[in-house]
Amino acid sequence: MKILNLFAGVGGNRKLWKGHQITAVEIEPKLCKVYARFNPEDTIICGDAMEYLKSNYHKFDMVWASPPCQSHSRMNYANKRATEENRCPMLLDCIKFLQTHFKGIFVVENVRPYYEFEILPSYIIGRHCFWSNKYIHFVPESYPVSGIFKECTLKGKRILQDKYDIHFDDKIYLSAHNPAQVMRNCVDPLIGQFILNQITNS
Repeated sequence: MKILNLFAGVGGNRKLWKGHQITAVEIEPKLCKVYARFNPEDTIICGDAMEYLKSNYHKFDMVWASPPCQSHSRMNYANKRATEENRCPMLLDCIKFLQTHFKGIFVVENVRPYYEFEILPSYIIGRHCFWSNKYIHFVPESYPVSGIFKECTLKGKRILQDKYDIHFDDKIYLSAHNPAQVMRNCVDPLIGQFILNQITNS
């Protein structure tokens, strides 16, 4: 399949994908460099994911998108950093665009928000919500569940790097100089593999 991997980060979700033609889009140049290091066979676009999607969606069989919506996470709400104004419009824009225009398979992933869903997710695995036009069949014993990882230190970064087998020393801070944030944003590679296997084998 030709897969478009949007908001790609360092590529946690696609680490275990094999045998597919993948184009990744990520706006942060440092993340693009790390992604390229681990996935040199992919086509990597360093730019705006939504703009690329709107211009190129028709070229792909599948789209995976993980918009960066920390502002709507339950953790930020608990820490009083979430407000009514910073709910993530990008997440809804991405879901609505794919539902309306895309004829292939799509999966949009994000963490559970602190507010009620405007569009109900198709399924929830652990802390991850997924919106998709492809039915995923699973039972609790058949898929991995990743819990909320709260460690925000260099030690936390290393724990997650060991867990996902994605190791890099680059200093990439996405918020509040948190060295673990990039790894905390990753989708567990086992979950990415599970969903793609379900899609391709159904």
